[in-house]
Amino acid sequence: MSDFELVLSGTVVLPERVLSNGHVCVRDGKVALVAQGAAPAARERHDLKHTFPKWHAV
Repeated sequence: MSDFELVLSGTVVLPERVLSNGHVCVRDGKVALVAQGAAPAARERHDLKHTFPKWHAV
């Protein structure tokens, strides 16, 4: 079973810090978790490390 619907991994820029090995996790169509380290299980995962220089979680 997946913890989240979607996990986006890469550099996450937050107002107070930058997560170089970060991820944004989505559950029920909403951001449920922004964290750093090993990403949790998800039905769909995208590694954006080589897709965009940086992406932002709001």
